[in-house]
Amino acid sequence: MNCTQLLASCLSPLGLPDRESAYLIKVLCIALQQRSKELTAEIEHAEQQVANYVRKYGVSYQKYRAAHIAEGSQSLDDLVTWGFWERLKDNRMQLLAKYRSLIETSLNN
Repeated sequence: MNCTQLLASCLSPLGLPDRESAYLIKVLCIALQQRSKELTAEIEHAEQQVANYVRKYGVSYQKYRAAHIAEGSQSLDDLVTWGFWERLKDNRMQLLAKYRSLIETSLNN
């Protein structure tokens, strides 16, 4: 099911005139494209933050976290902040993949 079909099936129970449904579908698809751009910017920012920590410590987050836990270090600031950026990046990438799939399917049909 592509984006247009999905949105049409969601709007169908409302009993809107065809012209109104078409307008809403168009607007929602534009919003989806805009949100995809925003997610891309958020991913780029998160990747920059992650790269800063990789440069600072010379290891991946997973290796840093494992070493940090093994040492029983008192300082959690970098561990927590780095983890936040890793999770944010992963979350946004998953959302973007879903949105892009809908957009591409719609453009191909």
